[in-house]
Amino acid sequence: MKARTRLFSFALGCSLAVAAHAQTDFVNWESPHVHPLEITPSGTRLLAVNTADDRLEVFDLTTTFPSWIGSVHVGVDPVTVRALSDSRVWVVNHISDSISVVDLDAMALLDTIQTPDEPCDVVLRDFGGGQLHAFVSCAQPDLVQTYKVDGDSVRMLTAIDILGEDPKAMAISPDGNKVYVAIQTSGNKTTILNGGNLVLPNIVSDPAGPY
Repeated sequence: MKARTRLFSFALGCSLAVAAHAQTDFVNWESPHVHPLEITPSGTRLLAVNTADDRLEVFDLTTTFPSWIGSVHVGVDPVTVRALSDSRVWVVNHISDSISVVDLDAMALLDTIQTPDEPCDVVLRDFGGGQLHAFVSCAQPDLVQTYKVDGDSVRMLTAIDILGEDPKAMAISPDGNKVYVAIQTSGNKTTILNGGNLVLPNIVSDPAGPY
């Protein structure tokens, strides 16, 4: 009986140690999503970033309800996914400062592109004739990087400084001639008004406010 008790105590101790180790392995960076969902051009696949598990989840949309196909391990804290085609996907990893290029046919990671600190979003512009450009917003250095994509080859072209703090979400104009960049802290002199009161509130010291 004593031997059995000692064995149980040892097993319990090992389980607790493994559980404690597993808990310390996970760090919640609370990275904000920018473009976490995407549907492939054919409409047959739904793509979703699994930020906490550092994965891209893939779902089949040809069935009555979306059904899970599988997942691909990407970088740390993915926040954006964009589909270049039905088989090629770019995933932006906010904490590991990288972009994961994923092959949906093989359900595998093809390449990892390193970026400046805290990339947030990527948009893609096809100029035709194999001229595909990617634009990547990077929050900490306040810039947008441009890349030329030629098949499996990716080459950085330039970095554009943004006059604002923390550029994040992006979109391409319908004619494809402009890239719009949303800036989190743009310094555009907006403020919060106290509804129905002519006196402006002190937002910083307001106990009911988020600051």
